[in-house]
Amino acid sequence: MKKMLLHLCGACAIFSACAAEVITLPQVALDTSMPLRQAMRERKTIRTFAPVAPDKKMQCIADLLWCATGQNRPDGHRVTPAAINRYAATLYVVDADAVYRFDRQQNTLTEVARGNYMTACASNQAMCKSASFALIFVLDESVWATRNRQDYAALEVGAMMQNVYLGCAAMDLGTCACGSFDAKKLSAALPLAADQKVYLTMVVGSQVR
Repeated sequence: MKKMLLHLCGACAIFSACAAEVITLPQVALDTSMPLRQAMRERKTIRTFAPVAPDKKMQCIADLLWCATGQNRPDGHRVTPAAINRYAATLYVVDADAVYRFDRQQNTLTEVARGNYMTACASNQAMCKSASFALIFVLDESVWATRNRQDYAALEVGAMMQNVYLGCAAMDLGTCACGSFDAKKLSAALPLAADQKVYLTMVVGSQVR
């Protein structure tokens, strides 16, 4: 009996270790009084970061995800546009511990890979190491395949990227949009279907003062 209990405990420990972590994000706050015009003046690319305070990190992530793809009307429409309301982008969050897929309906992050993938998010390794987290924009190319309009998906990601830049400016954060990253490593970590591709990353941290 004792031996059986040890086996059961071991199995439970393995299952617990393998179970994907699900993080419920805080509700969006965007607690900033910065006017839009000032946020646009402050909008810039930053490549050297200070750490985001641990007690503020999840709130910052929640707020930036809302800037990128949050709902702003009762009918379900979002803060960023998509042609004929066909959204092709999915967002992932990377930090020093894991990679997470964002579920905008549940406002949760679900772990998809364990480990530090920050340095895969940009070719500038020093920038990645000083950033606190990164956003990964993944496009499902099948959404527009029948119409041969992949440029529509590119416009969607462009609008999301600019909203994140403005959100960072208003929240005193810094960010850099990256088109150069380790696509092979990120694609394997997520993992992605054949029609999905990593299109853009944005590394984020506090501004150095």
